Amino acid sequence: MEALVQAGELLASVSAVLGGLSFTAAAALLAAGTGTNNPDPLNRPAKITIASAVLSTLLLITAAVTFSALGAGRWALGPP
Repeated sequence: MEALVQAGELLASVSAVLGGLSFTAAAALLAAGTGTNNPDPLNRPAKITIASAVLSTLLLITAAVTFSALGAGRWALGPP
């Protein structure tokens, strides 16, 4: 059981870091499209990349919260 809690803490840390990196990538791509006079500065591949980065951010941060809650013992996994 202790190994499972430690694995959950590790997964929470990794998920939080990767979520932050994907959020940074999405913000950088959005910032790259600003500052031009073009009404539609982002092409289709850029929009798909931004949507993928935002989705992965949401999923990774959700995973980090879930694994942290499991590690804190808020949700019981069964009898010890």
